[in-house]
Order: sequence, then structure tokens, then C-alpha cells
Amino acid sequence: MTIGMAKEFADSGVRVNSVLPGFIDTRFHHQFSDAARRKTVAARTPLGRNGTAEDVANAILFLAGDAASFITGEYIAVNGGLYMRA
Repeated sequence: MTIGMAKEFADSGVRVNSVLPGFIDTRFHHQFSDAARRKTVAARTPLGRNGTAEDVANAILFLAGDAASFITGEYIAVNGGLYMRA
């Protein structure tokens, strides 16, 4: 959907990108994931921790700002390297 919308709206000057959060330490995971699960995921993550809401917000702020003015049709995976792609 991101790529299709980016192509469709590019002529109008609209950029379309996506942010894909990984395991983000929020109230959701404190309710539905026990402490052992949160610790296991953090240990498996190359950066050694679970993400925060601020990590996701920073990616969104980057994409919304002038520094990303030539980026469209892309996604940023905010997951600490847990799901790296080649």
C-alpha cells in the first residue's frame, strides 16, 4: 500500500512512507507480555533492548521533516535489528 500510494500521490508532492514498529515497551506489552517474555525479546534483539514509544516517534518525526524530503515509498523498521533485511 505504501508503494502504491507513493506512486499515486508523488505528482501532487505528497510523500508516503511507513514506520513498522517491532517490540515496543508500552502498556500493551506490560498487559499482554510477561516480564520474562519482554526480557527474552530484548536479549534476542541485536541492540539489546526493547524499543520505546520515543524510538517510534523519532522515526516518524524524521520522515515528516525536511531531512526526508527526497524519501517516498519506503519503510523504516523500528525494531532494534530484530528483523533485519538484506
